[in-house]
Amino acid sequence: GGRDDGPEEEGEPEVSPGGSRMIRHGDRVRSRDDATSALEGHEHVESAEMQAFDAELTRRLGPFTVLHEWVSPFVHVDLYLFPPNEEFGYWRVITRGMSDLPQTVPEGAEEWRHVETVQFLPADTPGLPTGRGSSDPVEFDAGPWQLAVQKRMARLPHALETWLGPFHTVPNDDPPEPYDRKTLLTTAMFLPAGMGLPEDFGPIEVGGKTIQFLWLTYLTDAECALKLEKGTEALLDHFDASGANLIPLDPARACAVTGATPRSRRPWWRFW
Repeated sequence: GGRDDGPEEEGEPEVSPGGSRMIRHGDRVRSRDDATSALEGHEHVESAEMQAFDAELTRRLGPFTVLHEWVSPFVHVDLYLFPPNEEFGYWRVITRGMSDLPQTVPEGAEEWRHVETVQFLPADTPGLPTGRGSSDPVEFDAGPWQLAVQKRMARLPHALETWLGPFHTVPNDDPPEPYDRKTLLTTAMFLPAGMGLPEDFGPIEVGGKTIQFLWLTYLTDAECALKLEKGTEALLDHFDASGANLIPLDPARACAVTGATPRSRRPWWRFW
């Protein structure tokens, strides 16, 4: 099964029966002053590195819309939205800025020091820009919860001095809560990027560093419990058996373990 490695903690790490290392960060959050110091010399500007990154993504995926942010704790994170097209009938959303700072990776995971994330959203996702194929900046104040989560995950390794890598999971609060009243999804999970992208899509080399990509998707409580109990392979087997389609993300999808749906968990008075 999959294993969630992470930074070394004092004492023996807690390991789930499925082999996942479980790290509880508690209130250990890096100060913004420390983050600001770390960013000196790495400011998010229209630099040659950023231009090279943008040019390479455009070459691979085509034109995109930029969702800029104006307040940037820890790192400045923009979202690049690549619109649906004939080959990919869904939005591909990629972060830009998470890789400005290196993650705090353990020995053996150095290839994941610089990371950006990608997620796949349906073409009709409410709240996404209607203009397609434009690289012009778009002001973005409120949109689908998936975008807010993607930005939050981009800051997490820098705020907590930790790292995100393949098969890591991050619950939405403790205990986990659904991201939205119309979904059962409660936990972010990261997988190696590859599916949902061109076959030759791989790391990007810019500014003397290698930027890897992680696919961000989401689990229900029962799916996450299965992963922790029996490992990632068992979870992926359940996805295959249930016919769950993770690309693009269906926030209202049924749980691959229990078959429950957001509607099935609603109180009886919600049906009237």
